[in-house]
Amino acid sequence: MAESNQTQCIAMDSATALQRYLDHIPVSSISGIKSSVVLEVKTGDFVKDALRIMFKKNVASALIADVSTDGFPDRFIGFVHLSSLLLWCIQEIRKLENEIECIESEKTKETVCGIMGFLEQNPHIGQTKVGELGKTFLWDPYFPVGMRDTLFHVLLMFSKHRLQAVPVVELSNSNVIGFITQTAVIHLLLESSGLEWFDGIADKVISDFRFDNEEHVLHVYGDQNIIEAFYILWNKQIGAVAVTDRGSKRLIGCLRNSDAYLLLEKEDLFQNRK
Repeated sequence: MAESNQTQCIAMDSATALQRYLDHIPVSSISGIKSSVVLEVKTGDFVKDALRIMFKKNVASALIADVSTDGFPDRFIGFVHLSSLLLWCIQEIRKLENEIECIESEKTKETVCGIMGFLEQNPHIGQTKVGELGKTFLWDPYFPVGMRDTLFHVLLMFSKHRLQAVPVVELSNSNVIGFITQTAVIHLLLESSGLEWFDGIADKVISDFRFDNEEHVLHVYGDQNIIEAFYILWNKQIGAVAVTDRGSKRLIGCLRNSDAYLLLEKEDLFQNRK
């Protein structure tokens, strides 16, 4: 019993030390915040138009402004990602194709150049307003932080609200000056050499991981089609899915929801999604 209490005490001390370490790292130490493009879409914008502007500006996400509160500093009500909009479109397209039972008809091949062309031809999908997607929990909530907040606060935001990015605002005027992404935080943590917990993660090689008990691991096989993989990402509301070799069961990579961006970049990929 004494050994158990001692172990618990050490574990608590370790956790407290880690928390204090993270609570002394200011948000301002995270690189690339002010270099990110701040783009906003309005609740009244069509999904197809939001996709087009985000693709044109080469941004992964945008703030959602409430059209009924234009001019107010707190007009932002959410945060939407390009990949989330694309996955929603794929889900709606999948439903439509199942209904009409002509997934790869010659007519479709001739008239649809890519996903944007498909949305133009199907206005009940493309002309859905961004504001209407709130009920599908497609948005991230708008929880901004300031440059004087700490990394520990940001990590709590990521874990508690399952955010992909956090807006950073100027305290004087509440203007959004940039974003903190999960990737940026990971890069910063990987620079924290000398801490056993961080070093233990950084030293691991991805190819060392195997999926012997595949029933409990969410994955797709490398020979499955891309639309199935994207459907899993949408249905399970996850950021990535492992890709394994069907024969050896070894990990060969992963498909991220951000890879849905390729459907906009490569028209033939959308046409041949099956």
